[in-house]
Amino acid sequence: MNEILEIKGLSAGYGALTVIHDLDLIVKAGERIGIVGLNGHGKTTLFYAIAGLTHWQRGSIKIDGKQIGRTRSQGPGRYTHIIVKEGLSIMPQGDEIFHGLSVQEHLDSGAFTKESWKNNSFLCNSRLNSLATRIHKN
Repeated sequence: MNEILEIKGLSAGYGALTVIHDLDLIVKAGERIGIVGLNGHGKTTLFYAIAGLTHWQRGSIKIDGKQIGRTRSQGPGRYTHIIVKEGLSIMPQGDEIFHGLSVQEHLDSGAFTKESWKNNSFLCNSRLNSLATRIHKN
């Protein structure tokens, strides 16, 4: 089984605060994992670090064998658009982002990059129109 996510020696945080210390994690294709812990113990910071949204980080992060992790010292989000093109997305925590949509429709609402819109315009447009109708109706 190939590794879809490989993290080695990840440390990440905000300002002077180190939230994650030298974390190693491997997720193989077909695996499902859960990240569990008390509030304030780094679960969100882990996902933000993978997406390039922490203020700084050290270590290696690979998606499908491609290195996406780097030291972030020029501000969070600077490389996130590159990481998204590799297939990563984050759904914010909350009861409902768009009232009345299912979980699948919430995921679909943020599932497409600019290139996928161009390559699959019929599919994307039909899904977008369906979502837009449901959002405006509620």
